[in-house]
Amino acid sequence: SCPVTTICERTILLSGVTAGKAAEMEVVAVPSLPKQSHLYTAADEVINSLLDLQLEKWGLPPFADWVERTLPVDPWYIGGPVIKGFGRGSKVLGIPT
Repeated sequence: SCPVTTICERTILLSGVTAGKAAEMEVVAVPSLPKQSHLYTAADEVINSLLDLQLEKWGLPPFADWVERTLPVDPWYIGGPVIKGFGRGSKVLGIPT
């Protein structure tokens, strides 16, 4: 194991890109760290999110459930009781204050 250094972090981050290129595959990278796309220059394309992936760019059929480059998503509804002590703890939740 290596100490956590910039070189070690780059090796870990780029292992998927390196493996794909070694297998002579086309590689699309999605960096998990913000503003780190410059580390992925070996990839054929770097995108910020899988939602940015354009399959037709790679000779594949586009996603069938997209509407004008937008993915329809059902709304989320979140509910529940308001518990006193939010941010400080709560006896109801078993979090000491």
